[in-house]
Amino acid sequence: MNAKRRKKLGEVHQQLNFAISTLEDVIDDEQDSLDNTPEGLQESEAFGEREDALDELRDALEEIKSSMETIQGML
Repeated sequence: MNAKRRKKLGEVHQQLNFAISTLEDVIDDEQDSLDNTPEGLQESEAFGEREDALDELRDALEEIKSSMETIQGML
């Protein structure tokens, strides 16, 4: 791979690092929100949907981290 493409990959790596940091913040905030939900609302459908969304965000985070590791290996 030439230097120009390697530089572009480096930029993608930086962007993924930023995305990871931002997504971790969102996940933490959502987890805090779920943790502070009153017990009476924890059995609601909306609460379950929020839990499912949080699980999906965690899965997306792991996929992004995996992609970043792959790119790191190419730099």
